[in-house]
Amino acid sequence: MRKNNLKYFIIGAGATGGCIAGFLADAGKDVTLLARGRNLEAIRQHGLKIRREDQERRVAVRVVAEEEYSEKADIIFLCVKGYSLEETYSMIRKAAGQETVVIPILNIYGTGERMAKALPGIRVLNGCIYVAASVEEPGILRMGSDIFRIVYGSVDGKKEDPMLARVEGDLREAGITPVYTSQVRRDTLQKYAMVSPMAAVGAFYDIPAGEMQKPGEMRERYKACVREIDSLANAMGIPFSVDVVQTNLDILDHMEPDCTASMQKDLKKGGKSEIDGLIFEPVRMGRRYGVPVPNYEEIAAKFGYHYVDEMTVRRAGMEDLAAVTAVEAACFPEAEAAVEETFRDRLLHFPDHFWLLEDRGKLVAFVNGMVTDEPDLSDAMYADASMHREDGEWQMIFGVCTLPAYRRQGCAATLLQHAIEDARAQGRKGLVLTCKEQKLSYYGTFGFENEGESESAHGGARWYQMRITF
Repeated sequence: MRKNNLKYFIIGAGATGGCIAGFLADAGKDVTLLARGRNLEAIRQHGLKIRREDQERRVAVRVVAEEEYSEKADIIFLCVKGYSLEETYSMIRKAAGQETVVIPILNIYGTGERMAKALPGIRVLNGCIYVAASVEEPGILRMGSDIFRIVYGSVDGKKEDPMLARVEGDLREAGITPVYTSQVRRDTLQKYAMVSPMAAVGAFYDIPAGEMQKPGEMRERYKACVREIDSLANAMGIPFSVDVVQTNLDILDHMEPDCTASMQKDLKKGGKSEIDGLIFEPVRMGRRYGVPVPNYEEIAAKFGYHYVDEMTVRRAGMEDLAAVTAVEAACFPEAEAAVEETFRDRLLHFPDHFWLLEDRGKLVAFVNGMVTDEPDLSDAMYADASMHREDGEWQMIFGVCTLPAYRRQGCAATLLQHAIEDARAQGRKGLVLTCKEQKLSYYGTFGFENEGESESAHGGARWYQMRITF
């Protein structure tokens, strides 16, 4: 029997999630918004305020904290930053029923496919959003243009789902332009061709949209970056059906002059950002598809990114002490990172169980861990390197570390494969590691099996033990 109203669950109460929730709620739709901290309290007390020019819309939205949501949603709009993606998986599993559809609305191209691999049994589409919006303060959003469009669809191109057709109607009633597409790979890449160049050029010159609206070097650089994404689309076999340069210039020119990409704002704050997915990824895509992307390469280089053409894997020595300590500190929170004295002991006891990856002599990633007859990885092993037994049955993996500028190039995969093959050649029973929940699917791709929650309390975090048995 058809439901009267679809139940919408919006994960992420930032600019995009807040706007979607606000417009749907204002149209009388059944919508719940997931929020945290000051944002949660502000929306609870005062509702959601959405400003555009000199107008303000105040909307009463049902808002919850993660532990408060116990329903099963029909549609989940995922509206978080790319670096927070994996942290949402447990909430998605909790909120998803048999018929639930997840629509990721992220800036990073290909998010839906990655999520589908990590969330087997849950239907995940691809999607994107066109909206110029920002958070002015908790519970208050500012829209920078009238453009508000959500694109969504299945990678297989099918459009027969009646529930997704109803989403189309609900969005239209709410004042959001829906695009339920059979060409979602192409259409989300077209959006990427808008947001990625704007973020890249804005960050490179440290400028808002208004500077790209003026004739000159910055506008030409923006157009050049769009053309490089256009060339990638052609090489990928999903050419755009429009003049993407002119289309994106029309969007750019209708933005408020002080508008900037959220990535640019995050970089200025000095915290996490989507720089990997918005600036570094086009460089990787260019190498993958044989497409020159000189503008992206120049911009990426400014922010310390280097594409690894030739990877050198080697064992460690005491001369690597400072380098491994520095890489570890760049990869883990202080409470979880091993310190120099710990690495000194490890290098004394098991230097041949370090796998180092270098880029032209610079250490960019490493894996390390002792060998033992103990079948489970305990916290004591991290601190006491003398527990190592060279003829032990199990190769433990203490850490998999890659410098941020070298991630998503296969560095960790290369080292893990070396560690796995070495353990096999040495006659071990297998390998054991612990990881956080969001990394379970990643290590599963190497053959590690999840054995459930570990007894480890390392760094005050929750860990899961995984094992490969030969």
